[in-house]
Amino acid sequence: MHWQRKIDHRLLALWERIPEKDRMHKSINVLVRYTGPDDLFKRPGIRIYSVAGDIATCSMMLSELPPIADNTDIIFIELANPLEHDL
Repeated sequence: MHWQRKIDHRLLALWERIPEKDRMHKSINVLVRYTGPDDLFKRPGIRIYSVAGDIATCSMMLSELPPIADNTDIIFIELANPLEHDL
């Protein structure tokens, strides 16, 4: 499954709007629904705030989105805060 099918439309819009060179500097807060162990979040640039059942709240760099979403244990990723203007 392609990673873009696992993210909500607001997060996809943000991904498309931010230039590739700037994605490694853009931090995002997300809700992640997953199966399997929590260690899939143990990557540089990802911070878990809380876990409730199969939902985790975390922050990550936008550039980390494809490898995380592409993991087979990830069900869905949703932007946790409202989408605002970048300027």
